[in-house]
Amino acid sequence: MRPDNGEVVCTTHFDFRHRMEKRGSIQPMVCILGSHTTDTGEICQLVRNHAHNYQAESYSTLSALKTGLASPSCMAAILDLDSIPLDNRTIRDLTLAFPSVCFLCASSDRFHPELKDAIGYHLFACLTKPIDPDELHYFLKCIRANFIEEGL
Repeated sequence: MRPDNGEVVCTTHFDFRHRMEKRGSIQPMVCILGSHTTDTGEICQLVRNHAHNYQAESYSTLSALKTGLASPSCMAAILDLDSIPLDNRTIRDLTLAFPSVCFLCASSDRFHPELKDAIGYHLFACLTKPIDPDELHYFLKCIRANFIEEGL
């Protein structure tokens, strides 16, 4: 896809920038999928408190998450693998359905051999619980830098 200036960019990059420009200065949102209220609440607090200028919304079902992912302000999603069982196909389908959203996973387990394909091809990063606030902030900053030009 080509923006008006003729520059060739990744479709995901252009789509997200276009959505961000259309909505003005609304804060980017991070969607969190998890059924444990305590864990998702803690992740939301980390996003709001340690990642400057982000909204955080938690969802307890995959269908509810999809509503949040469709929001123009959604920039990233964190999937809590400890509370919602997900497989390679589900993660793949999410990333294909929402290409402008970067997906991260969070788990107390360091290894998930059953998710080898999803981790290798579809997830931006894997976070080990308890989530390090600096690590989360770094990843969100990288995601934002990939999609938003400075000053937006």
